[in-house]
Amino acid sequence: INAEYMGEIVGTPTDEDIAKVGSTAAQKYIRRKPKQKGVDFSTFFLAPQGKPLSPECLDLLRRMLEFCPDKRISVHDALNHPYLAELHDPQDEAECRPSRFTFYDGELNDVHQVKRLIFRNIESIHRRNIEKETKLLKSPTTAPPPQPEASPSSGQRRDSVSKASSHITHGDPGVGRTGFQKGEDMVRDDSSDEGAWSGDDDQAQARR
Repeated sequence: INAEYMGEIVGTPTDEDIAKVGSTAAQKYIRRKPKQKGVDFSTFFLAPQGKPLSPECLDLLRRMLEFCPDKRISVHDALNHPYLAELHDPQDEAECRPSRFTFYDGELNDVHQVKRLIFRNIESIHRRNIEKETKLLKSPTTAPPPQPEASPSSGQRRDSVSKASSHITHGDPGVGRTGFQKGEDMVRDDSSDEGAWSGDDDQAQARR
């Protein structure tokens, strides 16, 4: 949590706590901010459905959100807090020894130098990831991704439509030119109409 938001939650830290901030610029920034009282934990932090938190939970939150790291609850004490009594299992929790984290053996006195080292480290990780992906793609055991079925081209679609039109217009065995099945039972003769229709279209056209 950044210092500004932390102040809104827990209130403005004391001068003693501000003096323990490592950056002089950060100390000046915090002192320039207006004094803040902080929030009421019992109303600001709520359980699901707006229910209040238990006193044990609120106590653990207050101790975890102390502005000064020296006053903040340790991991060991947090695991032994009454709020976590039902979950705490010493036999199933690994205990790590404190160690100094560093990615550079030399002495770092310049912020820009630290930025450059971080950037180079990111580049190195990115380069290794690319090499792993390249080897995986070149591996013979890797099956190529399935190719999507090609959709018919506009020319193929026009050919299909043309064939369908020819089929309906010219007919095929068992199908009349009008699309009806051939047969004498489909003859219609009505003298009051424009003409008499039969299965033979040529005769019908002549009568018209």
